[in-house]
Amino acid sequence: MSLLVGCGQSGASGWQACTWVYARDTNHRLFEVFSLDGGKEHRLTDGERSDAPSLSPDGKRIVFTRGIGVSDECCGFPNTELYVMDADGDDQHRLLDGEGDDDTPVWSPDGSMIAFIRSPSGRVAVGRDPKELLMVVPFSKGEAGEPRVVAEVNSHEVPVWSPDSTRLAWVEAPSLPPPPAVSDPINPPLRPSPGSSDRLEGSALPPGIHRVSPAPPPDATLVSPDVEFRPPGGTRPSPQPPAPSTTIRWKTVTGTKSGKLSVPEDSNWAPAWIDNGHLVLSVSKPAGPSLTRDLVRVRISDGTVSSLGVPVVLPVGIYNGRIAGMVQGDKPGDSHLVVVDQDGGGYQKVAKIRMKYPYRGMTISAVCPD
Repeated sequence: MSLLVGCGQSGASGWQACTWVYARDTNHRLFEVFSLDGGKEHRLTDGERSDAPSLSPDGKRIVFTRGIGVSDECCGFPNTELYVMDADGDDQHRLLDGEGDDDTPVWSPDGSMIAFIRSPSGRVAVGRDPKELLMVVPFSKGEAGEPRVVAEVNSHEVPVWSPDSTRLAWVEAPSLPPPPAVSDPINPPLRPSPGSSDRLEGSALPPGIHRVSPAPPPDATLVSPDVEFRPPGGTRPSPQPPAPSTTIRWKTVTGTKSGKLSVPEDSNWAPAWIDNGHLVLSVSKPAGPSLTRDLVRVRISDGTVSSLGVPVVLPVGIYNGRIAGMVQGDKPGDSHLVVVDQDGGGYQKVAKIRMKYPYRGMTISAVCPD
């Protein structure tokens, strides 16, 4: 999620005076970049399959991700590159040259750096999940410098900057262990029919050989493949250990300090760094047959979590301590861009935003007049 900077106004008219930049879906999982200026929406990209925009703190440029190649219905585009354009959509050009895919860029609050995630081609360690690189590239006078690695990560989410531009945080997805080998009582190995040979030669089925699916023996009980077989009267089947919990990690851009904290259960999307001591996250909670949204604040020093009681998704932090995000309506046209205080009060609607679903790729950033 892009860091929201510069908006110091209060009141609905003040927030509408800001220039907001965001990505939203124009078709199923097909994003374009839009700006909202004076309450009017302007489309900045058209058919280029662009998302994850971040507005520079001076309001002059936007860095964003562009999808390259043929879109997959479920998983986006096979390749991604970083592009930069003027705030009005002019002069769109590629930011970096290099191997691998670059994605989810975000401008630092001081405007001197852009952080992003790089997925180098073929970067898979033996016996491990593919790893991405959290990187920063200096940006000055319209030109990008030499990018450098901050950390090796297991994350595809947007990195987030601390307000003082010294640290980066990201959601670290757990590495799942391979599933245990279990016997298959429903489809056991091929067995010869009575009177045939006990030996199978080659892959063809010789005469008299067929697959059978016998009923399980009477002293066994069928349970989930995630637990062991136990005879009746034996020890209660024990489920497999739970998957490792997701964590938020942070690291200084110089690489000298780092830390981590647990993510609240059912958290969604990347966090927002609202001040140097706190993050906020959107979480989902079951409510009958559906889910409800909530925004929670997490203290970095000890992981203390407090609910703000507002259904905001895609949160971003504002330098004066306020939070912006989306509230999803029952219909796409009923969704709103909103701002709230750190305690959940001061709730204000800024504008309606047509949002079908809060997909990854939707981001928000803004600059406001002094």
